[in-house]
Amino acid sequence: MNLGFFGVIDVAIVVVVIGFAVLGWKKGFLLKIVKMASGVFGLIGSLILARPFSGLLDKWFGEAINTRIGEYLLSRSDQFALGLTEANVRQAFEGMSLPQFIVDWIVGGIDFDQIGMSIVEAIQPGIKGLVLLVLAFIILFFGSMIVFFFLKILAKMVTSIPVIKQIDKVLG
Repeated sequence: MNLGFFGVIDVAIVVVVIGFAVLGWKKGFLLKIVKMASGVFGLIGSLILARPFSGLLDKWFGEAINTRIGEYLLSRSDQFALGLTEANVRQAFEGMSLPQFIVDWIVGGIDFDQIGMSIVEAIQPGIKGLVLLVLAFIILFFGSMIVFFFLKILAKMVTSIPVIKQIDKVLG
């Protein structure tokens, strides 16, 4: 019996499908769905809700974060207190070991027509927004993981009922 190349692939696919069927039978449908949904919905939900939630975080912590950013930048280099020109901004970020694309991104987001403003005053809102957005994403993602953890416990409790357990195994 000569299976050939595609015959071997077909056999491998059948073995993998049988393996997944056995795993589904052992773990059950409901628990697998909750596990898969936790990562997908946690990531998608966090991405969608991060911007609105960062606005809420801004109301709570925005001023404190803004102050800390200003203090940090001024402690790193006195050049951040200089006048707002592109050359001054690039020179101020030179000693911070940032990748060039980040420095270019920061410089691209600054309106250099603002007269009488220091570098720190010009870049603080952008950095604060980025910090709040990242913080919001992290809080939402891990919060959703905690919610799905409790849903997984609930699913285990529900699937311990004999009739539901059998239906769950068949669906799995």
